[in-house]
Amino acid sequence: MTNNPTLKFAVEALLNKANSRGDAVLGATAFNKMVFLLYKRLKRKGKQLDLRLPYCWYLWGPFIAHAEFEHEVGVPLDYYVPKGEHTRVIDNVSDVEIPIAEKRLIEKEIDKMLAEFDNNGIINLDLLLNRAYELAPYEFQKVFNRSFRPELNKLRSYSVSKEEIEAYLDRLLETYPEKEMEELYDVFLEWDDTFRLALENDTSRTYVLAEEFWGVFCKLLRVKQRYGVSRDTIINWSFSFKESLHQYENKLENERNDLLGIHFEKEQTDVKVQRIVGDVMELSHKIAIEYKPVKEV
Repeated sequence: MTNNPTLKFAVEALLNKANSRGDAVLGATAFNKMVFLLYKRLKRKGKQLDLRLPYCWYLWGPFIAHAEFEHEVGVPLDYYVPKGEHTRVIDNVSDVEIPIAEKRLIEKEIDKMLAEFDNNGIINLDLLLNRAYELAPYEFQKVFNRSFRPELNKLRSYSVSKEEIEAYLDRLLETYPEKEMEELYDVFLEWDDTFRLALENDTSRTYVLAEEFWGVFCKLLRVKQRYGVSRDTIINWSFSFKESLHQYENKLENERNDLLGIHFEKEQTDVKVQRIVGDVMELSHKIAIEYKPVKEV
């Protein structure tokens, strides 16, 4: 049974047009972002067609809620996007009963989107992600996922400086949605301090630190920023966040203590080295004063 024939038509029309050459062009990430943008662009002023897409904001941007999608469309999302594979090629769009004008409007918007993102069968995923993230509810998301994480990858090859990474950390502090995501704010501050310790003492840990925090942040994010998601799903997501947060806090505390140990050990080593250098310089000074060169006869 299809509770939302408009959404079903939009999804199948997109897959029909995107995969018109008989090859699956859209991967799972691209599919999620394309359907989301289609939903947003059809709903905006002047068109006002609501696909009632059930979705949340998650790790890589807008993400379709599986259980709610199946309830709306009558078909599991995995049918259109098999796990680990590209999207299904839809040769014939389902003949759903919606006004012809709505079908034409949907098809026209799909054509415009494919002209924007599809370059001879290759989807410009980076551009697609940027367009989706322009609609992100928090500036913090944009800074973290579209700027900070890509730059952090460059740290491994030394193509970005520690000072540049610190500038992004400062920006994250400025943009964190403290009021909306208050449950995680204290943990975020501890993460920031721990990350700066790693940046100073052991940069090999920075990537994992960033990924683990982003994972916990997004588990809360999907609870806060969702549309058309059932109460049962929200409750499950909330429990998942609380469980993950408890585990993460313990892990972050251990990581911080470990880095503090390295930091203090380096400080003590630096003090010892300074003392040795001071002693050598003092000895050299004494020798220079006491030494009297022998005059040649």
